Amino acid sequence: MDMIRLCAAFKIELRIICDKVSSELLGEAIKELGPLASKANIRIYEDIQEAVKDLIPIATTRYATQNEVEFIKLIKSYKDERIGIMIGNEYTGLSIKARKLAKHSIRIGPEVGFPMRGINVAAYLLGIIASLKLLSS
Repeated sequence: MDMIRLCAAFKIELRIICDKVSSELLGEAIKELGPLASKANIRIYEDIQEAVKDLIPIATTRYATQNEVEFIKLIKSYKDERIGIMIGNEYTGLSIKARKLAKHSIRIGPEVGFPMRGINVAAYLLGIIASLKLLSS
């Protein structure tokens, strides 16, 4: 629900890859959010390859060697292209398949042994993107 709220607030597309069970949970979350959910641009996919086929996929993973500095460089280099930030959940992270599909992988913050919530990763990266846009205008 937090991710839907964030994407609605920033007016960005949220692509969710989920199976039948997750789809039912997503439906419950959308129902719970009521009118706010209708403001979110949500697209649901069963296959991750289909979800990222028109994007430059950037994975966020604790296994990456590059960090936020590289993310800033990527955002600047792809300024005219659509990127997709791939964020897993705090329990399992991104699947191996998702990490292999990514064109780039970045690690957010220092390794502390505890996963960062997906919504925190999204908010942090969107803040970086917004700052870059403000600085370039």
